[in-house]
Amino acid sequence: MKRTSPLLAMSLTASLAAALAATPVSSETITVCTKGCDHTSIQAAIDAAAEAGDVIEIGSGVWRENLYSNKQLILRGAGPDLTIIDGSDGPIGWSPCLIVSEDFDGWETPNRFRVESLTLRGGSGAEIFGLVRGGGVYIEFVPVTFSNVVIEDCSIESIDEFTIEGIGGAICNYFGDLAVESSVLRNNSCFTMGGAVFTTNGQLRIFDTLIEGNIGEVDGGAIFASNSTVSIEQSTICGNSSEQIFGDYIDLGGNTISTGCDAPTCPTDLNRNGRTDGADLGDFFTAWGDCVGCAADFDGDGLVDASDLGLVIAAWGVCP
Repeated sequence: MKRTSPLLAMSLTASLAAALAATPVSSETITVCTKGCDHTSIQAAIDAAAEAGDVIEIGSGVWRENLYSNKQLILRGAGPDLTIIDGSDGPIGWSPCLIVSEDFDGWETPNRFRVESLTLRGGSGAEIFGLVRGGGVYIEFVPVTFSNVVIEDCSIESIDEFTIEGIGGAICNYFGDLAVESSVLRNNSCFTMGGAVFTTNGQLRIFDTLIEGNIGEVDGGAIFASNSTVSIEQSTICGNSSEQIFGDYIDLGGNTISTGCDAPTCPTDLNRNGRTDGADLGDFFTAWGDCVGCAADFDGDGLVDASDLGLVIAAWGVCP
């Protein structure tokens, strides 16, 4: 009988193990809805996700949850008007809509955590060592991208006599790499710094985004940046107080930064970038159908339909 030497066997075993380790594992899509999906809560889907890059597809509705993930995932809603994560029912002192952080082994992938096509609202932050952080989102040591997301009506207030500061009404970025694109941050507040965004020792990129009506009671109504690299492009930052931006930033062009916000000149400009274009059309079709009170219901009949589409086409291009 022909025998294989122990050294050869060990070599083959090691080679097989290395090949298996190098083989990419395809990501999965995990669905969330009230009936007929993989899960009926978003957190249950996050907990069930096994691989970096798994997609959590979240159906329409108001989801009253306070989410946490230390996995590199994609949270994808049905559109900001349709998928709403409401963090207002969380426990005092631990109520952002979303917390994303690394685990004790570190962030084991070069890829970014992504949040897409949904609204986060009503969060009140996480209290850590006397600092209440991130009314809507708290990010710690990880790369995160928000795309076509609305973060609104999040508020950080002092919890007790041991509370020192409240930072980042919409987002607190702590040693992370944060990108916000084609999104809206509005009507958020905190009692010290960064009414919309507080970033420290990290990166912040703002692109094609509206930041309006936020309050940082001490500094940085829109953005407070400390020891961070900040770039802003094709964005509108207006109507925030105490001031619009605290800290250095790189202006990449196409920005409007002002103490007051002009009334929208065309309601079809859903993302308020000064023009009706493909991004608005995508938001429009996401809201198609019954949609009482939706921004895309331009004629106010409770439906997003062909008559509204006609208004989009008529207004196409730069707003007057």
